[in-house]
Amino acid sequence: MVLRIARQGRNAGGHFWGCSQYPRCKGTLDASEVVSDDEPVAAKQQPAIRPSTRRVEWRDGTLQRNGWVARYTHGGASLRSVAFPPEVTRRLSTCWIAREKLAAYQPADLATRRVVGLLLKVLQRGSAPPLHPSAERRLLEEFGFSERLQESLPGDLAPRLEPPIKVPADLERSPWVDVAPIGQDDLYGRSDEERSDEERRFHQEWVPQALGVEWPGWFVPQASLDLLVQGDGDAGRRVDFLVSAPWCAPFVVEIDGGQHDAQRAVDEARDAALRAAGYHVVRVDVAELKVGAGEGLDEVRARCPGPPEELDTGLIDALCGASQVHRLMLGLLEALTSGFLAGGRWVVELRDN
Repeated sequence: MVLRIARQGRNAGGHFWGCSQYPRCKGTLDASEVVSDDEPVAAKQQPAIRPSTRRVEWRDGTLQRNGWVARYTHGGASLRSVAFPPEVTRRLSTCWIAREKLAAYQPADLATRRVVGLLLKVLQRGSAPPLHPSAERRLLEEFGFSERLQESLPGDLAPRLEPPIKVPADLERSPWVDVAPIGQDDLYGRSDEERSDEERRFHQEWVPQALGVEWPGWFVPQASLDLLVQGDGDAGRRVDFLVSAPWCAPFVVEIDGGQHDAQRAVDEARDAALRAAGYHVVRVDVAELKVGAGEGLDEVRARCPGPPEELDTGLIDALCGASQVHRLMLGLLEALTSGFLAGGRWVVELRDN
């Protein structure tokens, strides 16, 4: 057996043992089961490596950075005390998580990964699982709702707000973050062999010309379909683009060439799975890209409005804070799985940039 690194799937960046006769033999063995002839990973001491503390510029939100493993996953949250509409919570339902490729770190043992898997099921149940009541109360106090907080009802740990908060009608389209234009060199300076010429033309030419220079960074190429729909696949299936700007509902864009007619049934099944997970799918025929117009491109334009006027409310901060709590937990679980956290005592530095 030969120690290898997974290039895709849920264990992307992790180690596994593969047969030395691959591809004739496709046998694999979990890396946690064997380190040497008779030494388990759990008995192997973690190396004393100091992780890099340099800040990595990641303004475009894509998955391509040398020396890093990144993926998209579910990382949303909701508040029990405020009835946010699904269109609002869905805007925070996905996130990307990244870690450095450090070969010296050994993946966690099988028992640890099983516990992590159970915690992930709790943390990622649905697109916007409710925050823990104690954490929700702290967030509401932090963002100026202390005077409205009431004692919880008998048998209910969730905090109550009196009078109840009425969610503004325009909250769905409020600009939740400051967006700076992204330079073309920052976006397109990396090779991406998985994308077709039509996809590059759409991303690099049509999007900035039709929507504006700030938009290409919110069109994430080759996002994992299986992770978006929380499927049981190996995360090898991809969508052409996940559009996830902070001021509009996320949706998927597929660029259809000649292969679409040959696999129409497969594409329809993919679209149905995405719609069930809350992602509208827009299909753009390559013929539209040649003339720069068509029904698909018109729909993409309609779903990408410019950011409206700033909305002055603490609701956005409270809801974003809830999602950040869950994403911090996702980061800790990722660190456990990849071997970044080991032993009985951890020191974790949290930076909010």
